[in-house]
Amino acid sequence: MDLTPEQIEQLWTLLISPDPDVHSQGRELLALWGLREVRRMLVDRDLRPLKLGHRDLSGLPLIGADLRRVRLFGTNFSHAELRRAKLQRARLSRADLQVADLCSAQLQGTELHECKLQRARLNGADLTRARLSHCMLDGATLKSALLDKATLYNCSLRGADLRGSRLRGVTMERVELSGADLSGASLSKLRLSRIAYDDRTRWPEGFVPPRPEGR
Repeated sequence: MDLTPEQIEQLWTLLISPDPDVHSQGRELLALWGLREVRRMLVDRDLRPLKLGHRDLSGLPLIGADLRRVRLFGTNFSHAELRRAKLQRARLSRADLQVADLCSAQLQGTELHECKLQRARLNGADLTRARLSHCMLDGATLKSALLDKATLYNCSLRGADLRGSRLRGVTMERVELSGADLSGASLSKLRLSRIAYDDRTRWPEGFVPPRPEGR
């Protein structure tokens, strides 16, 4: 089915509506038209002018979306396709990003506060100088991700996969790493305080972690 730009605009207006009934109409239209065609039309869309706080964007194809410097509270991005999304210097509070696809996303300088990222995919994502506080990343995958000079405070990464990631100059305070896999990661100049891990936590060869502390 070939969709016109006008039809996509109609669909998008319905999907971001704060009215549950109108939003449901958008979901029904999305199911009717098919995700593949809509995905193609929404690639690299600039979402910065829109009011997306408290909106339900779960499962939507937002590949390459431009969300630079946005301020969002309570937005539901669970299961959303956010590959290559541009989120530099954005501020997300209490956003739901569970099982979201953020592979190769640009999150440099991004602030994430009380966000849910359980089982999110951030392989190859750039979180240089990102600041995460009170976030849940249990089971998340961050293979080959860049976290240079990032700050993590009171976050949980139980069972997270950080194989081959780069964590240089990272600050971690009150971070849970039980069962996390950091094998092959590049760790240097870390500032670690009150981190917790267990015998299932895997470290890079030759790295000697500090004595685990309670969070």
